[in-house]
Amino acid sequence: MDFGYSEVVATIALGLSFYSMRKSNRFNEHQKIVNNNQDALNKRLLAKEESEILESKKADLGARIIKLGQGKYRLKVFNSGACAARNVRLEFPDGDELGVSSSMADKFPYEILEPRDGTELWVAAHLGTSPKHKVIVKWEDDFSKNNSKTVYVSF
Repeated sequence: MDFGYSEVVATIALGLSFYSMRKSNRFNEHQKIVNNNQDALNKRLLAKEESEILESKKADLGARIIKLGQGKYRLKVFNSGACAARNVRLEFPDGDELGVSSSMADKFPYEILEPRDGTELWVAAHLGTSPKHKVIVKWEDDFSKNNSKTVYVSF
């Protein structure tokens, strides 16, 4: 069998066609991987954005005891969240051994506690006062109407 000019050109064209098809298949496989990675990244970014939106609707309240001087203490209630807390209330499940109920009656329930803001209550500490106390802080915010957090404060 004798190969002529047209058969050689056809064979080269067939070879180039196979090469081109193989390169196209590799490119398409690579493009699928890139698209899958892009989809996964978009899902993660969307989840992060949704999480940030939820966090912006939450207040995060806490409490701690601050020493002012010789035997003088205050219970500081603060909001370290991104949203204002409304109707802030305090509960002492183990009893009010700190003696804050007298100053608490005037301030609590606290109507609005803005982000990075706080309020203080006088603490009546004496020699027999336990060094650690359980305080339950309850509040409402844009995320939920029934939030609570248990905090252990100590001298």
